[in-house]
Amino acid sequence: MPDMESNRRPTRDYRAFSSGPWPLWDVIYARRSSRKYVPMEVGADLAGEIERTAAAACELRGVPADFLMVVTDQAAVDRVRTGAQKGAVGKINMWLTRAPLVAFLVMTVPDEDINADRPSVMPRMTMAVEDCILWLTERDLGTCWMAGINQGEVKKALGIGHGTSVPVVISIGRSQMPGPLGTAGVLARVQSRRRKTLDRIAVVEEVGTSYEVGTIPLERFEAVDEGVAGLMDLLARGGRGECGASPELQVEACLEAARFAPSGGNAQAWQFVVVRDPARLERLAGLCGRATDTPAGFALLAAGYPKTFSTGLLDKPFWMLDIPIALSHLSLTAVSMGCRVSVQTDGFDEGGVNGMAGLGKSRTVGIVWVG
Repeated sequence: MPDMESNRRPTRDYRAFSSGPWPLWDVIYARRSSRKYVPMEVGADLAGEIERTAAAACELRGVPADFLMVVTDQAAVDRVRTGAQKGAVGKINMWLTRAPLVAFLVMTVPDEDINADRPSVMPRMTMAVEDCILWLTERDLGTCWMAGINQGEVKKALGIGHGTSVPVVISIGRSQMPGPLGTAGVLARVQSRRRKTLDRIAVVEEVGTSYEVGTIPLERFEAVDEGVAGLMDLLARGGRGECGASPELQVEACLEAARFAPSGGNAQAWQFVVVRDPARLERLAGLCGRATDTPAGFALLAAGYPKTFSTGLLDKPFWMLDIPIALSHLSLTAVSMGCRVSVQTDGFDEGGVNGMAGLGKSRTVGIVWVG
């Protein structure tokens, strides 16, 4: 029990390392799945902001904006809410029956992509959706990823044709939890969920060498004092390229942000590999079709198990949903430290990368290059 209790707390006070505000941590620690909502109204201004943020997130992650549907018309919201829970599969979302929701994000993915051995659109779309969710959290709105839905009914409710899958929808409303970015809200959310410790989800260079949480000297730097939208814009430009944080802090802050990402059934069936050795970085760059002389302070490989009992029934597929959610957190955190950042989910030799890192049958979903 003591070990589980420790998992409910942040690894350390990362904000103390910044000489000024580091607002992204408030959002990451506040962000959680909400299934209880209170009534609210969404005006035209907020609806427009959600649509613009969704479009910006899609552009950032390299997917067509029309693949992410923003549903704010109340009649359409009610149709999706009702349709999503129809049938045996949808019964996991019975809480929707009386939830006063104001909007949905609806992820659409071409059938051929979602059924591929290695989807291309789906991980990038998932990152875009999580970017939006972090922005919504910042706006004091509650959300919930819903994978166990009646796809046919949702597609019918929105007029989505054949050849397109709807792997998830995301509910949006005013959460019944305390205000997300108030002190009570942050504490309630951090304490309401359990997370594996960093040494259980991260390794250094290759599997078998667990990441160790050690002492990081309190050397202050200036974090990027921007909200989620500002960080998205900065990430789209590759980052500021002026990171004053120590290398140890850069690595651990990124891992911590990934650790607090949600996962199906809270299984956290993922593995993050920190690659810092120059020779191994050069080898990794070659496996990724990346110029070997491109500077990078370190790279983080993000891998997931292809299927587990607790996630295999609902997520489509688990490793292409949960891991990209973590990649969203990770990449935004890196850019919030002023680092140059690039995220790669395609174009690498997965077998070669797995062999180098000792990942076995795990699926390497993405690589984040930080410098």
